[in-house]
Amino acid sequence: SWEELVQAQVAASRSPAWAPLNELGPETHGSLVEIILKSLYVQRDALREHIDAAQQRFATVAQPLAERLGIVAAQFFQEAEALQSKSARVARVLEDPRWANDFARLRCMFSGIIRTADDGPLAQWSRRFVIENMATKWVEMAAAAVVYVTKLGLTSPVSVAARGIISDILRLVGQYVHDQLTMTPAAELNPVWRSCDRILQVFKQLHSYISANRSSGKVDEQEWAVDVLELLRMLTNMPERDALDFSEDTGGENGQDQISVVAVVLQGTQLVFPLIDQKLLQYEGVAEQLYKLLVTLIQCYPEQVTQFQGSSFLPLVNALEFGVKDHRVVVARAAFEAIAALADFHGSHTRQGGAGLAGNLRPWGPSKPSVLLHLLQQVFNFVVFQTFDSSLLNPAANAMLALIVCEQEAFGPMVDQILLSQSDAAQRERLSRAFRALVQDNGFQPAYNLQGRRAFQKNLLAFASEVRGFLRTN
Repeated sequence: SWEELVQAQVAASRSPAWAPLNELGPETHGSLVEIILKSLYVQRDALREHIDAAQQRFATVAQPLAERLGIVAAQFFQEAEALQSKSARVARVLEDPRWANDFARLRCMFSGIIRTADDGPLAQWSRRFVIENMATKWVEMAAAAVVYVTKLGLTSPVSVAARGIISDILRLVGQYVHDQLTMTPAAELNPVWRSCDRILQVFKQLHSYISANRSSGKVDEQEWAVDVLELLRMLTNMPERDALDFSEDTGGENGQDQISVVAVVLQGTQLVFPLIDQKLLQYEGVAEQLYKLLVTLIQCYPEQVTQFQGSSFLPLVNALEFGVKDHRVVVARAAFEAIAALADFHGSHTRQGGAGLAGNLRPWGPSKPSVLLHLLQQVFNFVVFQTFDSSLLNPAANAMLALIVCEQEAFGPMVDQILLSQSDAAQRERLSRAFRALVQDNGFQPAYNLQGRRAFQKNLLAFASEVRGFLRTN
């Protein structure tokens, strides 16, 4: 019967060997927990006694899992502490197949519980259960796993297993952020932000150690790309939830100070950007997610992004330049959207008396072109010289317009320089007419608004049709 199945799950949670369900694999066991808990679904307006009975049955199934996780975590913490203090030199927990089985099953079961948090009281119980254990046990296990890596070295089989533990926990946190963050009440977000910040700090420690010890061991690039992709997804989802809190009370709970999601996202971004090189961008999904994050950051937190220190801001500029040149349509489109958002912020902010990009406007020196002029040159080169999908012309036009509005004084000299590069007088005159039409036809006014964008898109289409043929052959 169904009741016997529930009792079997409770008994398995308390059995060292997970009997009588020990024949189930971890993923199947996780799905079983999901099915059992979904059977407890009740409507929000159900009778109080029905809600109370369902909540009691939820606790009957979930509480043994929390207790089992506590035991597994305690064993891990104890050995990590011994390794840290050098009172132990041999790591046995990660070599124990029973501990590995416990960890895998619990991770899959918690993943199943996250999937039950769709609606009604059950969603609230599931979220609170996962959040509490995620903040106090799961992410702390990831932090403890770093100790195994740093103490045993990159080549140790135990160290490889510890990196797997970190990756699995990152995916669990990422699953919650992706699936449940927008549904989490503002008053319950603090431990979620704390968990995200903790896992980001874990990867900061791990990357620092790997960078300093590359000669002593090789890291699997595919696995590293998967982890970086998960970090990018997590960072992209966090600002989207933060944007929903404009009318909510986000004060800390239980007297705790509220964690700033802006600070967590920006610090995480500055951590992740240096992890990404051109080789990593070739892995499926990494480049697309990176540029989605860039657009989200610049649209949600433009002022904070422009206050990055030079060492953090320049990688952002380099990423935008790389995106403009990338052959993937989704990457190039996102790069243009990010450039347009960045330039529009600078223009509107300076018109209101603000600093805009401030010190980051000329990171290469006061006598060098500004970041915006440099990006304008890159977008112009894309339109004129690069082979691209026609659907990218309008996003490129929007980025180019936003940059021209900011750099009106520098745009004229840039055009003059391009004209002087043409040795043929007839072609130089033809190009000059095309530039005049670009900024005059269709009632164009240099303003980054809907009317200006529509006019400039038409003008850029005509400009590209006119000049691409002879400029690309010169």
